[in-house]
Amino acid sequence: MDTLWCLILLQVVSASYASLDGDVNPVLKEGSLNVMDILKQKSLGHDLYGRKRNCHSESAVLELQNTVEDLKGRLDTAEKFLWAENGNGRRTRRSSGQDLPTSGCTPGAVGCPDAYTPYFMGQCFLCPPGPAGAQGPPGSEGERGRDGRDGRDGDRGPKGDNGDCESASVASNNQQSFTGSSPTSNNTGVIYVRWGRSECPVTSELVYSGVAGGEHYSHKGGASNYLCLPQEPIYDEPEATAHSDRGYLYGSEYQTNAYPPYAHLHDSEVPCAVCKAAQRSSYIMVPARNACPGSEWTLEYFGHLMSAYHNHRKTEFVCMDRNAEAIPRTVENANGALFYPVEGRCSSSGGIPCGPYVNGYELTCVFVLCNVVVLPININTKL
Repeated sequence: MDTLWCLILLQVVSASYASLDGDVNPVLKEGSLNVMDILKQKSLGHDLYGRKRNCHSESAVLELQNTVEDLKGRLDTAEKFLWAENGNGRRTRRSSGQDLPTSGCTPGAVGCPDAYTPYFMGQCFLCPPGPAGAQGPPGSEGERGRDGRDGRDGDRGPKGDNGDCESASVASNNQQSFTGSSPTSNNTGVIYVRWGRSECPVTSELVYSGVAGGEHYSHKGGASNYLCLPQEPIYDEPEATAHSDRGYLYGSEYQTNAYPPYAHLHDSEVPCAVCKAAQRSSYIMVPARNACPGSEWTLEYFGHLMSAYHNHRKTEFVCMDRNAEAIPRTVENANGALFYPVEGRCSSSGGIPCGPYVNGYELTCVFVLCNVVVLPININTKL
């Protein structure tokens, strides 16, 4: 039993010694090792000098008790020393911020080293964000987005220079612009009347065909120009009875029995056609010529000058097509607005110069278009 008691004491002391951490004072640690040597020797029945002793002897038991008491005292001292050392070290580290996480913290913020609060739970929170990290690798390409809306219209550009056809009658505010329906999508161009025919040349488009009309040749008033009347008029609140306080508009006839090129048309009504030359900038009727004035022009048609009779009321000069036609079944001699061939009157004393002009010769005419093409302008396109 004594031997068993010795072994139990040895085990208790060994366990107590093992509980000491590595921060114990080296002197105390060395003393503890000496005590352990003594206990081992006592448990094996030897004294400090290596002589065998009996663990059952009373002296041995007393010596062992004294040794244990001494060892307990040393252990108590070591424990107090360790507690003191650990407490001072932690206070020192805490005051310097070594025990608190500082990543991403700014001193003085809640949860940071200089403002240790009960809200600190092992990591910094309620602190300012840390510095931005390094840029990551580029991501994969996304899907193609939808097309955006059309941009706003740009400012109108400056006015361009005049073209090569400055001498021509340019289609402008004093010329009718074609805005009706058309076989083409382009509404730019010039409008003119082809007298004596109901169709247009191949270089132009037919706007409408009709019959020539004007004021009666014997009337003093009224209008002086010829009109190309459409075949189907549209009225707006007309009165059924005739009135004397009106201007009058009559049909027209050829008065050409004395001029062979048109003699077969005498007393017949005169057809006409309103034509559109697309993408052309200007046109001109050239009297006393039946050919183009230059390479920059395109011939539409040619013929002879005609107007009212010299002793009737004034009208206007028009270019009657050389291949003029008659409106069928209209040979009635109803008069109205009349078309007579025009001949020149020259004089050596002034007026039309004789030499190039011959007195009494019927005058020709030609209707031409400028070759300069006018491109359509999209108002939504920036120039």
